[in-house]
Amino acid sequence: MAYDGARQTVVMFGGYNGGEPTDTWTWNGTTWTHQVQATLPGRRWHAMAYDAARQRVVMYGGQSSGSHPTQTFLWDGVQWTAVTTASNPGATAKHGMAYDAARQRVVLFGGNVFANPTWEWDGTNWVSFQPATAPAPRNENALAYDAVRQRTVLYGGQLGPGGGFAYANDTWEWDGSTWSQVTTATVPPGNRYPWGQMAFDASRGTVVLHSGAALLGASDTWEFDGVDWRLAVSGGALANRVSGAMAYDDSRRSLLFFGGTSSSAPGAYLSSSYTSYLLATATVYATGCGVPALVLAPDPNQRPVLGQTAQVSLAQVPGSVVALSAGWSKSQWAGGALPYSLAPFGMPGCDLLQSAEFFGIGVTATGPGTGVATFVLPLLPTLLGQRMHLQAYAAAPSQNQLGIVVSNGVEWRFGSQ
Repeated sequence: MAYDGARQTVVMFGGYNGGEPTDTWTWNGTTWTHQVQATLPGRRWHAMAYDAARQRVVMYGGQSSGSHPTQTFLWDGVQWTAVTTASNPGATAKHGMAYDAARQRVVLFGGNVFANPTWEWDGTNWVSFQPATAPAPRNENALAYDAVRQRTVLYGGQLGPGGGFAYANDTWEWDGSTWSQVTTATVPPGNRYPWGQMAFDASRGTVVLHSGAALLGASDTWEFDGVDWRLAVSGGALANRVSGAMAYDDSRRSLLFFGGTSSSAPGAYLSSSYTSYLLATATVYATGCGVPALVLAPDPNQRPVLGQTAQVSLAQVPGSVVALSAGWSKSQWAGGALPYSLAPFGMPGCDLLQSAEFFGIGVTATGPGTGVATFVLPLLPTLLGQRMHLQAYAAAPSQNQLGIVVSNGVEWRFGSQ
C-alpha cells in the first residue's frame, strides 16, 4: 500500500490470498473502492511508494506466477502504466521502498537476491549506489522515510547466506549517500516473520513498526524517534495479526493497516481495515428539564482523548446539590428502552437518557448556577471508539414533586486524538 497525496487516497495492489490478486483498491478514509480499470497481472512480495514530486505511486518487483517482473509500474489515479528503464534493481521480491521527500527520490533496499546495493528512482530511471558501509544483504526488511530528520530508516529482515539466514534486529539510516547504523538502548525482537510493516506517522513525528512473532503467536507495535525504539500501546484489533499492509494516510492523519493473517484463524486471509487513531468526539443530545432547563455541555478543548483530561460544564443549576451519572448505553437499561419518562416518579417533563452504571460523580462549583466535572481518562486501547453517556441531576425542591431536575445528555466517543 502507499498513500497517493495528489488524490488523497491510499492505494493497494496485489498481495496473497491463496493466489495472487490482480486488483487495485483505493481507500478514502471510510470506503474501499475497486478500481476495475486498473487490473494488472497479480503479484505478491512487491513494494510501493508514492513519488510526490511526480505525483505517481511507484511499484516495483515481487513475484507474479513464479516469475519476478523487472518493469516499473506507475499509478496516476486511474491506471497503471508500465515503464521500461535503462537500469533496474533486477528480479527481486520481499524488498523495502520509501520516498525520500527532501531529495525527491524513491529508495529501494533488500530483496530475495540477497545483495545490498541501494537503488533510487529519480522519475525516469533506477540508479544504483554501493557505499562503503551498508546493511548486510537481506530480504523482508522494513523501510520508511523519517520526514523530520530527513533519513530513510531500515529495520530488521532476514539475512542472506552469509548471515546464516538469521533474522536481524538492527536499525540503519540512509541520508542519500551513506548508510549509518543506529545503536539503540531498546531493540525490537528480530525473529519476525513475515516481515514487519513500517511507516512514518507524520502527526507525531515517529516511525511506526508493526510486526508479528515467528510462530504467529503474538504481535507488537514499536515506535522509533531517531534515538531509540519504544514498545507502543497496541493490542486491541491488531493483536496477533501479521503480514498485512500499512501506510500513513496524510489527509486523515492516521496509519491504515489492512489484511494479514492470524494464529486465531490459521490459513485464513483477513480483509479488515484498521486505523491508528479515532477522533474523540463529544455530542449533545436530547433536552433537560427544569425552569430554566439544566444544561450539560462538553468542553471543546478537553474532549475524551484517552490518556488525557476531559471536561463537561453545567449551567442553570437551580441549587447547590448537583451530580452526574454515566452509562454505556442510551438505548436501553435494565431491560427497558431509553429514553424513559421520569413523570411516574414525580418529575414531569424529565427523561432518563442513559444507563447509569456510574452514579454520584462529583461536580465542582465555578459560580452561581455553574459547575464543571473533570475526568482523567485512562490510556486503555480497549476503550478506543467506545461510547459513554453523561447526564446531570440537580436538587430543585420547588420545581416538581420529587424535587430533582435532570439535564440533557452528552455522548462521548473515546478517541486517541
